[in-house]
Amino acid sequence: AFGLLGIAKMLPPRPEGFIASSMLLVVLARQLQKIWGMQHVASSRANNSSSSIRVPPGPCVAVLQGKLDAITGPSMMFGGFAYNGISFLFRSGAVLGPTYVVGMAASFCSALYLTFTSAIIDFNLARLSPKAKEGFAAMLGETLIYARRSYALCLAMFMMAFTVMGYIKLWDYGSPLSEQGPLGWKYGILQLIGGLLGLLSLWRLRHTIRLEASRLNEAPKEGEGAMGSQGPSLCKVRQMLAHAKLGSSSTAFQVGNVFYEVLFSGVNLHDPAANFAYFGFAVTTLVLGSIALMISCELFFSIEELSDGLKCVLAERLTIHFRLIRILYMASLISWLCSMFFSSEVKYPELWWASFSWSCCGLVVLTGACVWMRSAMGFFSFSEMRSDSSLEEASDDS
Repeated sequence: AFGLLGIAKMLPPRPEGFIASSMLLVVLARQLQKIWGMQHVASSRANNSSSSIRVPPGPCVAVLQGKLDAITGPSMMFGGFAYNGISFLFRSGAVLGPTYVVGMAASFCSALYLTFTSAIIDFNLARLSPKAKEGFAAMLGETLIYARRSYALCLAMFMMAFTVMGYIKLWDYGSPLSEQGPLGWKYGILQLIGGLLGLLSLWRLRHTIRLEASRLNEAPKEGEGAMGSQGPSLCKVRQMLAHAKLGSSSTAFQVGNVFYEVLFSGVNLHDPAANFAYFGFAVTTLVLGSIALMISCELFFSIEELSDGLKCVLAERLTIHFRLIRILYMASLISWLCSMFFSSEVKYPELWWASFSWSCCGLVVLTGACVWMRSAMGFFSFSEMRSDSSLEEASDDS
């Protein structure tokens, strides 16, 4: 169905999606055969207790499922974006139309590959005994490497297509297609700048996290020795990863909403300033959220691939990245509300005050909640310090 979208719905036809889908079907068939073969081998080895064949080291079942969960949800979301992005392409004859279709098709295929791989692995795990599950998980190391690369490719190709979306989308639903070009060149610069900055940030942060992990792998003893007893415990690392996953999942809500705002919304031909503000903040929200999703995935994969001691070391070195997810979530939330300031002005000029007033209320409530939480945290920290000091005085007196 996806492959036929560009042929059945578009004029001129765009065959890029059909080519990508045909290639994907071959890859999925090969992946199914490969994983089913691994499941059969793991089951046979578990049943044959006298087998002298050693299972290669790999992720345990819990880590395997955690890694798949970390990338499957976001990849499904971006896959849905890519599908709708091509399904609602009305200007297939635009100059940058082929580039847009190729990027979205690659993002959709990468997402479908990840979803299919995760589903097949879960189906096979459900059929195996506990001993066979561990053996099966140990053989999936290479599969997880390709899954991680596919997730990065999914986000990168989506962001690449997003950079040119402004030049091929409909900006005014009341004007003919022949008059959309000038509007695209006027407002498309917003998505171009946002997409390029997003691609650069995705590459840079991914490279930084992987570089730190590779340094630890090359000199694990030095890393553990340098850590000493100052770093977080393994339990704390688990909590940090859970918080990072929660923060990125929350950010995905903003990303999903603003993508469809950018894709479907038209402009107010009489108020260019409101158009630039509305779409500019929406693009900012999407880029910030996408970066948070990439950081969360890379942190989870990089930390879980290490031993328990090195997990704590890497988590300590990447503390700023854990904080960055929280900062990106708050920044995307604020930019989303700022975008909503101008939503009614762009779509319903007579009701310009509607979204403006509600967005102001949202920012006031958000700011008040942050201030209250900060003051409450400071109060409890001060109370704990006073309690500790009184205990120390009591012990000195005794």
